[in-house]
Amino acid sequence: GEWSTEPDAGTVDADPYSRARAARDASVPLGHAEGIVFVATTDHDGLALRRQCNYRIDGPVPPARFYTLHARDDRGRLVATGNLRTPALHSGQLLRHADGTATINVGPSPQAGNWLPLTGSGPMNLVLTFYDTPVVANASVTSVALPIIRLEGCNG
Repeated sequence: GEWSTEPDAGTVDADPYSRARAARDASVPLGHAEGIVFVATTDHDGLALRRQCNYRIDGPVPPARFYTLHARDDRGRLVATGNLRTPALHSGQLLRHADGTATINVGPSPQAGNWLPLTGSGPMNLVLTFYDTPVVANASVTSVALPIIRLEGCNG
């Protein structure tokens, strides 16, 4: 689907490119005991994610003690919200459906319910981080069910 990950990024098995990227970005990748990061650069139909568009994220999330969702621009910088809201949503603050799932709206247009506001225009990535999750113990992260990102419309 639209989500990708590097499950070995924070381990001794990390490939040299992952290590170089972490060194360049001054980031500390999560180890297997800590969690896993999934990144989406496209929606479910394969279209590049853009900050001037509105998206709806629906579907299952793997079990985790805590997870976050935020947007980054094409240079890896956090996308500002343009208001006093934090630039990320976390699992503890989400409104949920009766079955425990949540729908998250992402984009510049205000939305009822769970909304991650964005500003600006241009390409972006959505970053979904799961902390303290059994997903990393799974031999194949490709079998993990993740939410779907659907384009709802664009401004301009």
